[in-house]
Amino acid sequence: MASNNSKGWCWWIERGRLGLSKTENYGKSFTSPEVGDAGTNNVRIFCSALADHFPTGSSMNLDSATSDIPDIFHEALISKVHQMIYEMNPQTINLAQYWGDKYRLSVMEAKRYGNTNRTEKTHIMGEDY
Repeated sequence: MASNNSKGWCWWIERGRLGLSKTENYGKSFTSPEVGDAGTNNVRIFCSALADHFPTGSSMNLDSATSDIPDIFHEALISKVHQMIYEMNPQTINLAQYWGDKYRLSVMEAKRYGNTNRTEKTHIMGEDY
């Protein structure tokens, strides 16, 4: 994955690392950014993380298992399970719709939460290729 912007900068991800470079001649030549270049002292990265799956089977240890999903969204998972259970019986389809709506509202709230500006301190070391 790579991206080029109009201000003469390019970025890509390779082998789990982020690469930054300056471009010239409409992307025909690339040079490594130097410490004095404008915009290289602070780099803001916007990203989303996916939660790891719990181990299943005999390797599952509930005492030490923790979720990457914030506690405030655990109720959303329960809403989805309720929806799936109530969908199995035609007589409780109204309850399935109710729990489905609660789940969709929780997902929208979670997406808003994920897009808020929570930052972590990270040090990015420059490398010349």
